[in-house]
Amino acid sequence: MEAMQEEVGAATTVDDESSSDSRAGRHGSAWLFLFKKDADAVEETPEDVAAVEAERAANKKLADALADEEQRRRVEEDRDRENEIAVVRQINVEYSITAEEQERERRVHEYEIAKVQDEMVRRRSQAEAIEAAEQERTRRISEAEEVQVQDYKERVFAQELAVEAMEKERVRRLSLPEHRERAPSAVGSTGEGPAGLERFYSCKSVDADDDEDAVGGLSEIPVEQASASKVLVDESSEWRCFIASENAQEEKDQLHALRLSLEEELKTERHAKYVELVGDVRLLRFLRGHKMNVSVAATKYREMLAMRQKLNLDDIRDDIVSNNMEPDEFPHFQKIIPHLPFLDTYDIFSAADGHVFYFEMTGYADFHKLLTEVTEEEWQTFFLYSMEYRALKLDQLSRKNELLVQTIQVRDLSGFSIARFNPKLLKRLKPLVSIATKCYPESMHKMLVLHAPWIFDKVWSGVKSMLQETQLRKVHMEGNSLERLLALAGSRDKLPKLLGGRSTTHAIPQTGFLGRNAFLLLCEDGATQADIKAGGTLQLPFRMSANDTLCWEYVVKERDISFAVKFRTQGIGGAEESEKVAPERVSNGAPIASSFTATEDGTVVLSWDNSFSWARGKIIAYKAKVVKSTHDFSSLDISGNDCV
Repeated sequence: MEAMQEEVGAATTVDDESSSDSRAGRHGSAWLFLFKKDADAVEETPEDVAAVEAERAANKKLADALADEEQRRRVEEDRDRENEIAVVRQINVEYSITAEEQERERRVHEYEIAKVQDEMVRRRSQAEAIEAAEQERTRRISEAEEVQVQDYKERVFAQELAVEAMEKERVRRLSLPEHRERAPSAVGSTGEGPAGLERFYSCKSVDADDDEDAVGGLSEIPVEQASASKVLVDESSEWRCFIASENAQEEKDQLHALRLSLEEELKTERHAKYVELVGDVRLLRFLRGHKMNVSVAATKYREMLAMRQKLNLDDIRDDIVSNNMEPDEFPHFQKIIPHLPFLDTYDIFSAADGHVFYFEMTGYADFHKLLTEVTEEEWQTFFLYSMEYRALKLDQLSRKNELLVQTIQVRDLSGFSIARFNPKLLKRLKPLVSIATKCYPESMHKMLVLHAPWIFDKVWSGVKSMLQETQLRKVHMEGNSLERLLALAGSRDKLPKLLGGRSTTHAIPQTGFLGRNAFLLLCEDGATQADIKAGGTLQLPFRMSANDTLCWEYVVKERDISFAVKFRTQGIGGAEESEKVAPERVSNGAPIASSFTATEDGTVVLSWDNSFSWARGKIIAYKAKVVKSTHDFSSLDISGNDCV
């Protein structure tokens, strides 16, 4: 390579010299005029020129070869560099994959460790909770045993005192002169002679600890024999009685424990003067209402006392008792009864087991006027009087029947219309339910809801949230509620006529919407009137989406008409129609209310058919509304103004 470069350099030098000579030859004519021709200059021959050209061509060829060689070298260098970069990239990718795999394994390992730790913590917590529960159970059992032992000791001590007192009284009476004078004559008349007299007087030396003699017939102290299924209450008061119980001994022990817990409150002068308030019957309601938990019952009882003071319930109680008031004499009764048909049967009718009935035609209540014509304060005052009167009556009947008497509430929803209901009633009802729950536990035996329409579920969802679990279990809204009522009442002879009974001694007052024309009533609520000609039909289509609900209500003015509900959907082969309510002849009278919930998009058709009548037309009043799927009852329009 170096020799080749030297040859190229020599050729370049020669070429430069020849170029200089050539330039001199080309410009020689100019020099002829200026200078004298050099005698030593040698003229170029064609051979020299050819040699120079050949040398130049060789140099060019050599330069091209060198350039190609350099280009190939650079291409190879670029290729080597790219290969090296590719190798490095591949190595980096492999390193990255390895690192990711290691990181994944590390995270999986950490996750498994965390799961194991969580499981260990959970099991430890469960073990601690079980241990704590067991300790609490052991503590409660120990406390209960201590209470039972203490109660047993007190009972034995009281019995010993009673036996001793009776024996002393017996000995004292036998030692009186009149007994000594009557004894011989009595003995003589029976023919027993001196031996009988001796036995008679020997009674004076009886041992006071002899229990068999202590309970002899000479004692004038009454002895009540308790049943295993009854608990003795108010033992030391004039209201001493028995109350039926499934576990008499346990309830007696719990009552004793509750009295010890409430000792200070029960001794308070303000409370002690109300015997029924601090009596065992009322305390037993608190115990049963809170699952025999003494601690909870004591807390709730104290809350009740505080609420009584806040609401002046003691003054209401005094007013009822001192004036011997009846329900129709309560404040604002005359403002409420015209809009709410109800009947209490404390003194006129009770179930076979002793519980008393409360009847209410809720479906015919005029809720609008209850809100507009009865203030919230008036409503609450009447409610407090009613609840306090009921508590007094139930306690009185409980002592009389030896049973914790409660009310059986019967609410008939016949005629209920969502258009007449106002959600503001729930706001007014909520504080009253809270007062009844806190101040008067275990006052309701059952609640039977009759003829509840589907739309009432919307209202019930709002009421249900106000009630406790124990109260909800007593509510029966199924289709067999009427059978339950008949079973409790014994027969239809004792039920009011409005509830399908035959009794004439007690009747629910015809107030609210009772007795009013159903057709006119529905028209007043915003219903649409339709005149269906003889032999004609009326069909109302409603487009619905899945989960939408169509609610309807209608009444026939005179005679009868056939009613059906059809559901039309778009199937694969075309339109399909199915019957959701089979055709049925409906007579005039009570309004008919029902609903249908769509499971898919389609059209519901309400159909009134008068084709069977060729001589008479029929008039109906109807309301219908599509309710979109919602859990918010407040969003429903119940005014009736936008019904079809």
